[in-house]
Amino acid sequence: MSLVSSCTYESKVVVLTTNDLHGALFTQKYVSGENPSSLSKVCRYVDSIRDVYGAESLLLLDAGDHLQGDNGVWYYNYRDTSSCHIVAQIFNFMGYDAVVAGNHDFETGHSVYDRFSSELDAPYLAANAIRTDNGKCYFDEYVIITKNGVKMAVIGFTNPNVISWISADKYEGIRFRKISSMADSIVSQVRKTENPDICIVALHSGLGDMQSDDIENCGKYIASNVKGIDAVVCGHDHKSFSGLFFNAGDSVALVDARTKALSVGRIDITVKKRLGKVVDKSISCEVCDLEGHGDSKRYNDFFKERFDAIREFSGKPVCRLLSDLDMNFSKEKSSDHLRLVHLVQLSQPDVDISVNAPLSLKGTIHAGEILFNDLFSIYKYENLLYLVRMSGEEVKNYLEASYDVRISSKGPVYNMDDAAGINYTVNAGAGYGSRVKIISMADGTPFSLDKVYNVALTSYRASGAGGLLSKAGIDPLEIPARTVRIDREIRDLIYLWLLEKGEIDPKLISKDRSLGNWRYIK
Repeated sequence: MSLVSSCTYESKVVVLTTNDLHGALFTQKYVSGENPSSLSKVCRYVDSIRDVYGAESLLLLDAGDHLQGDNGVWYYNYRDTSSCHIVAQIFNFMGYDAVVAGNHDFETGHSVYDRFSSELDAPYLAANAIRTDNGKCYFDEYVIITKNGVKMAVIGFTNPNVISWISADKYEGIRFRKISSMADSIVSQVRKTENPDICIVALHSGLGDMQSDDIENCGKYIASNVKGIDAVVCGHDHKSFSGLFFNAGDSVALVDARTKALSVGRIDITVKKRLGKVVDKSISCEVCDLEGHGDSKRYNDFFKERFDAIREFSGKPVCRLLSDLDMNFSKEKSSDHLRLVHLVQLSQPDVDISVNAPLSLKGTIHAGEILFNDLFSIYKYENLLYLVRMSGEEVKNYLEASYDVRISSKGPVYNMDDAAGINYTVNAGAGYGSRVKIISMADGTPFSLDKVYNVALTSYRASGAGGLLSKAGIDPLEIPARTVRIDREIRDLIYLWLLEKGEIDPKLISKDRSLGNWRYIK
């Protein structure tokens, strides 16, 4: 804080932001090699800013998705649950002032995010995550933080579209409200009751645009349309952006800092006060890339035992590959990788048909020992396996929808599902609804459009994500009544299956007759 005149003071605050860390805890990988960036690099950068401006002039925020992404966070989510969660310990060590819950953080389940919240020194923010029993915020709506004489309100929102991506048991007792339906009233309330000098809204929401009030990506819309905000912090979409938006005579700064600690968002705020009241303020913002920056020695030294524990666990042998596992995506056929996933799903009790998406676009896992670390390449998401009753006609309609995405290329690869346990053909030249012909079950027994089958789906798909169930004629709200069973995470099922086998030959597995087959015809 500097004295400008006898009654006017000027104060500067630097706000640094991270988002979508997805397990980027260490630069050194747990088995071999290095990651482009990590929280160790962020720590060094944060320390350098504190050295220049002083600890009392720095505000450190995270905008969500920190509890999912690699085997490091997974280990402390589900294996070592007695120690303080490593992400909470890191955030405490680095001095985070506020943290926002992201959609992937809810994906970990109550046991993980409730524990994390209790261990975190900073408030855990999600103003639109509402308790169903009493209507109060499940975590915290906002926090008031004073830095260098500047009183700041930080209001946090999670992504309300989370219910489209994860199963309802993961957020039992919580409902999610659309950000724009609450932002005006909360900002107004905080401005009135707390009278902050600066108001920051931290969203686990993508950029979107200024006109569209999109449920998933509304950063620019909020910055342009909600009055009383000085800065917006975004995340979720893994994009890099910084800029100023005009809003009712004020400039609102917005930053979005990519993913996996590759960048840090920076907002510089200068406030002039006279007799305790703000008479002028200026705000600028940028995204600072950290690739090529060095690690923090104090960080690496402090967390060495934690790193070693993860490394030891990650290096445990699971199974031996007798040939290379092809991970490359092709529109023309299932990869050996996807057929392996199908085989694991079909091996579960009572499964008739397996459906899954190609989650790997390219790569190879070479013949030799599979380590636990490799499981995060084989299956990188924390999806549960749902067993859902579907009629034969609904299965056909589901495949019609997914192959329409595949044939037209008008949609993401992760909506290009295929099926196993049946034999079918796809006529790419035919019209929508007439392309897929299911010939038989994999063992040659008849397939009937009228029969009901137990279909293995991911929790992501069972929640309605991607719209394939809706196009098959199934309202996602029907899924609970149709659900035969909810199994553990698919990665865990793959792990147990590989562990039991001891060794596998992917080339032979991909030809397993129980998988059935599909092909294009003219």
